[in-house]
Amino acid sequence: MNTKMSKGKLENIGRQLDDYGAEILSLTVNGLGYAIIGILYEIDKKIFWEKIHSQELGLYLLIIVFIASIWIGNRIIKKRKSLSIIENEKSELGKKVQQLENDIDILLAQQSDFFKVLLSNLFYKLDLNANERISIYKHEKDKFLILGRYSSNPELKKIRRKVYEEGEGFINKAWISETGELEIPQLPDYESDKRVYYKNICEVHPISKEVFNDIRMKSRCYYLKAITSHNNIDRIAVIVFESSTINRFDNQQINDILEAEERMIVTFVSNMKSMYSNSDLAQKMGF
Repeated sequence: MNTKMSKGKLENIGRQLDDYGAEILSLTVNGLGYAIIGILYEIDKKIFWEKIHSQELGLYLLIIVFIASIWIGNRIIKKRKSLSIIENEKSELGKKVQQLENDIDILLAQQSDFFKVLLSNLFYKLDLNANERISIYKHEKDKFLILGRYSSNPELKKIRRKVYEEGEGFINKAWISETGELEIPQLPDYESDKRVYYKNICEVHPISKEVFNDIRMKSRCYYLKAITSHNNIDRIAVIVFESSTINRFDNQQINDILEAEERMIVTFVSNMKSMYSNSDLAQKMGF
């Protein structure tokens, strides 16, 4: 531990010398040099075995200190000019970065708007209503990040949980299933018996009470389907259909429409960056 502390102190001293070495040298040369010159003039006699007069030596030292001061001062001026240039460049780069971030925000917003149009097109082709919604989650590394959601109901369209951990919830069940699908046609009415509804949810996938209580839409019917890449090799996302009505979805109809829109959906999902890729992860949950 003492070795680490000593190393840290030495590194700190090294940084200080690197940052302020020229200034420290200037203070040392001027302070010590002029002090010695003053002493030599005060002595006013021959020294060093009476071979040279102290004032003569003081004059030589004065010339040396003067030249050294000019050299050090020039170094300090150059360093300050360099720092000023660096600060200006840093400021310009900061402005460019800010502009790029603004451009990215605009592009993401445009991406999101186009994607909402695509989801709304699916929504109305399936003749869904205000008790239903569609969401798409892209798989990135070990997580599912929401790309978009649509419902004609403004409340159901809101996005609260943006990230789902891999291995959790209905999304992952569809993701890892042999067919890439998960159908839950009928769940009890939540308002009639909350405990029974929760029990049925846990039979499909265990979920903590805390997470369960935080879910806004207590759907009674689900259909989830994995979306594959253009070459049909890799699964890249999961699309989720939810309804408050039991036995609501015609899976064949959904698949027919998804197949017709497949190229557009896959292109969007493959190229879209999640709006929440750099956000703080939401707390863990499952549907």
